[in-house]
Amino acid sequence: MEELINICTYKEFKAATDREVLNQAEGFVRLGYLLRKARDTEILRDSGYPTVVAFAEGEYGLTETYVSRYIAINKRYSKDGYSPYLQERFQGYGMAKLAEMLTLSDEVVEALPPELSKTEIQEVKREIRKEQEITDLEVMLEEKEGENEGKSSLEKWLLVYIQENKEEWSRAKKSIPGSKGKEGEEEKEGEEEVKINWVMDFLAPTGIAAKMARIKGEGKFMLTIKGKYSPLELLNLRTNEKETYTLKECAELIESIRMQEGEEEKQKRDQEGQKESQKENLAPVQETDEREQGAQAGERSESSVPDPVITDKKAKEPQSEKRQTIAEEEKGEERQMEVEDYPELLPEGYTPTAYIKCHDGSEVEEKEWREAKALIDKLYEDTAMENWNLEEVYRKATKLVIILEKLHKES
Repeated sequence: MEELINICTYKEFKAATDREVLNQAEGFVRLGYLLRKARDTEILRDSGYPTVVAFAEGEYGLTETYVSRYIAINKRYSKDGYSPYLQERFQGYGMAKLAEMLTLSDEVVEALPPELSKTEIQEVKREIRKEQEITDLEVMLEEKEGENEGKSSLEKWLLVYIQENKEEWSRAKKSIPGSKGKEGEEEKEGEEEVKINWVMDFLAPTGIAAKMARIKGEGKFMLTIKGKYSPLELLNLRTNEKETYTLKECAELIESIRMQEGEEEKQKRDQEGQKESQKENLAPVQETDEREQGAQAGERSESSVPDPVITDKKAKEPQSEKRQTIAEEEKGEERQMEVEDYPELLPEGYTPTAYIKCHDGSEVEEKEWREAKALIDKLYEDTAMENWNLEEVYRKATKLVIILEKLHKES
């Protein structure tokens, strides 16, 4: 205790605080071990308490929730899963963070940097819960980005992350090694070191990070960074599959994305320039045409004569018949007018929606009915084969159910 009173410098303060945090976590592991021992043996036989929960509450005011938490911490974080010793890789976490990580998978816990705060760990848990709300079927039915074909998981992740963090990316692009504003830096450090420093500034300014981005058709991925000299870990939160990359590989992918964006922006500027140039070239021609048209209009007005009036009896008959038909319809029973009643207003090639009457008298669209029937026939063919593809049949059956539900609502 005297050593705490005599602390004078930050270095001494930090060392003492680290020791206390470590001792606190180890203390919870040891307490969890004792409670497990009381639960699993007959050591409480002469205590007068029927259970370890009754003992902990009666002697120390610990509720069943706390007893369960201490036991779970010991089971998860102690050496060999049942000892009074904290695993070395969890030393320095503290009780609060260890308790937060209890519900995370071993793969996620292993990927998380130890320096993450309790708040950051809680954010990771929220992201995981949101992803768990999406079913595997929904992920399978998601439309994948066609341009992602052949790309690595990290490149796909970076494209999504950049799209979701445009302001941050816009600022970072200005300081990419070799771009304007960084002259001379490559002379002070090696090119690879410069790239690594830039990636760290962009993705993990503090040196550690756990970043999230969701790839369509695959799910949410977590990229963890544990310092500039450690590999990047990309974890699929649905499958817990992990991939590792170097910071150099990440920097090269980001540079490739930046160059691609630059090409697209240049093409867009060129196209806009061509449009402006075409407008400028067309303007004098249009003015000349307008003057010529005005002169011709003046000539026509001087020599114009009234159009002849059609007096042919046969030409009048269709109009007369049409007016008579309309009058008869107005006098007769009123009905709902359909767009097909006005063929002169319909575009060329218009085809009215066809319907089919079902056995129960309801009507459904013919197109979707035929699509459902084709899927049923296809499912019959697929399942008749000896080695049929379960995933393909599942996909078609799911699509069939969606169509049938829609037809049921329409009927």
